[in-house]
Amino acid sequence: MIDASQEIRIQQALPPATYTSVQAGDYLNMENYAKATLVIETGAVTVGSKISIRNATAAGGSGAVALAAPFDNGKYYKGYVATSATSSTSIDYITIGNSDDSTTFVANIDASKLTAGFPFISMYVVDSTMNGIIGATWLLHGARYQGNPPPDPTT
Repeated sequence: MIDASQEIRIQQALPPATYTSVQAGDYLNMENYAKATLVIETGAVTVGSKISIRNATAAGGSGAVALAAPFDNGKYYKGYVATSATSSTSIDYITIGNSDDSTTFVANIDASKLTAGFPFISMYVVDSTMNGIIGATWLLHGARYQGNPPPDPTT
């Protein structure tokens, strides 16, 4: 039997709220994890947004850049449907549409795809016209460490 508390670090990416502008989640250190899964839940969405994954050199977001192709196989899941990431200016995005009410989005990120020297990741709501209820959670897994509990990725 799997003990999720020993195998997965659960970390809030963006607290559930109504967002009406660009938003950045906290940066998490992936040095001790092989993979991260981002789970986004929507409520009522009036105006959607693209969501990018950024990586940085420090927890404060130093040197932050959007990752060009962060998703496993170039896809994320909208509900149970594999969806190709939207590409714009060489950056891949999760796209939350204007009518994506009560929808779950899931994206898997492989830490080996992060830019060398940029071990911190964050989700980023790109569009300043965003108007909707969203919340997001990171599931960090594939721990590359010894010990219990999983290390705190916010430091």
